[in-house]
Amino acid sequence: MALQKNYTLPNGVVGSYWRADGVLVRNGQGVAYLSLYLDEPTRRNGAEPLVTRHHTLDGFTVEAMSEAGYNPYKIAYEQTKAGLVLDGDYGFDDAEDV
Repeated sequence: MALQKNYTLPNGVVGSYWRADGVLVRNGQGVAYLSLYLDEPTRRNGAEPLVTRHHTLDGFTVEAMSEAGYNPYKIAYEQTKAGLVLDGDYGFDDAEDV
């Protein structure tokens, strides 16, 4: 699971491949660590992420976890697409699932 959407860093580098590199769950909340890579082949070749952002997510209930097959990454991706906004106006609602 990953999301594809271009993002321009302050130094002008454009990455397009967002991957959840970690999800921590505790007491119904989660923290997802989204890493931006130049592209998917670059990530698969072992490159370090251009940037990693973390954000807090709600909704990690027993019911939600059960519906997601006890896969916290699935919930993190769904919530990221549904409403996460970075830098004021950069959202993931139109990101492509890859």
